Amino acid sequence: MKYLNALAAGALLVLVSTSASAISVLAQTSQGSYASNTLGGAAWLSFNSMFTSSHSLTRTADFSNLAQLQSYGAVWVDQELGNTLSSAEISSLTSYISSGHKAVLIGENYAWDSWNTSLLGVVGGSFTGDCSWAFGTPSVSHMLTAGIASVQNACGSLIGSAGSPTILFSNDMAALYKIGSGEALVILDSNWNAENYMTPDNKVFAQNVIDWLGTSGSVPEPSIIALMLAGLTAGAMARRRRN
Repeated sequence: MKYLNALAAGALLVLVSTSASAISVLAQTSQGSYASNTLGGAAWLSFNSMFTSSHSLTRTADFSNLAQLQSYGAVWVDQELGNTLSSAEISSLTSYISSGHKAVLIGENYAWDSWNTSLLGVVGGSFTGDCSWAFGTPSVSHMLTAGIASVQNACGSLIGSAGSPTILFSNDMAALYKIGSGEALVILDSNWNAENYMTPDNKVFAQNVIDWLGTSGSVPEPSIIALMLAGLTAGAMARRRRN
């Protein structure tokens, strides 16, 4: 019986634990005059090296094909897709995330309000167009904020409360949205990890984002659930016999 109880405890441990791994990420095709401030761009050299050492990257010019999205472990959306996401892309991205996937959505300052509006449409969020340079301290304890004293928003916008996000930092530059069984990280600043603005803690945040993308475990495998239930049931029966 002690063995069965140990199995139950182990199943609970597996249920709440996470595992990091390399994944395939689908990102937009670099384009436009601001392509340097996107994943793979010339202004993100340190981040690019950090990212590709952990995950593989594939490019697309269109996020409306849900079947294509579903074949990737995560998606990364920057602000260079014609300045707005189409309604079809918004719908597909929302469906993709809600089915249990992760996404990183990068917005910008008040000059990109149309882009930000379409981006926040994916998660049902809101924002205030701004050019904030504020430093922010962690607002919650999370793997995305681990090891960080403060991060800098380098001329970015501010995330609002619509969609019930978990605001990560006090400067409102980044937030985590729970969509169905998936999660989306929204960062309304494309300079936050550029070479000229990457503070030591911004670099820590960058690594946290990369690690978070490759972390799973929030949805347990059916076999794990069965093992956990079997152990808990056996333990309850043993206690009933003793009583």
